[in-house]
Amino acid sequence: MYHGSGVIGTDNASQLGLVQKLFASPDNQEKYPSYVLAIQFPTRSSDYKRDTVRNVLYSTSRPCLHAVMKMIDNFKLNPSIDSTRIYAGGFSMGGSTVINSLAARPDLFAAGISITGIPQFDKMHALSKIHIWLIHGMDDTENPIHSDDQFYRETKRRIRFWKLEGINHNNVFTMQLLGEALPAWLFRHHSYQYLKE
Repeated sequence: MYHGSGVIGTDNASQLGLVQKLFASPDNQEKYPSYVLAIQFPTRSSDYKRDTVRNVLYSTSRPCLHAVMKMIDNFKLNPSIDSTRIYAGGFSMGGSTVINSLAARPDLFAAGISITGIPQFDKMHALSKIHIWLIHGMDDTENPIHSDDQFYRETKRRIRFWKLEGINHNNVFTMQLLGEALPAWLFRHHSYQYLKE
């Protein structure tokens, strides 16, 4: 689970936000037992630039993401981990890092949830083969919804897109999102062997 830019640091506590606590909650752990890796980035994990052709923002990952991928590969060596059910989820900058992760290692992840993130557009073929849930407030002025709109239009094969009316960047966590919906959706998916298609 990836955090937003507001909790960049090294205290190893600030990153434990609503998404991380949701998946680690006793109720969800009983129904959807899982290990929750709550990484704290010491710097930004994703940067934004403007795509002059599409006229929207896009994200690029920073080198710290490679360290996270190595960490996950090491965790996969634990026999109690189902390597076909590795998921990525995140909010804001962390939502962007979800798409960056899926693009970097489409073989690793079964699905991802990007909440108010900014996607990337340079690996659309690989991203079109992974189950992705985009969640974005329509009144978001920090990470405008236009990038996710464009991403959905270009890659809607396996994408679920929730546009939340009257919701901005900081009040996106509605009761719909804080219940069972996110883990229930994720746990339906297993790794997709995109190379076979």
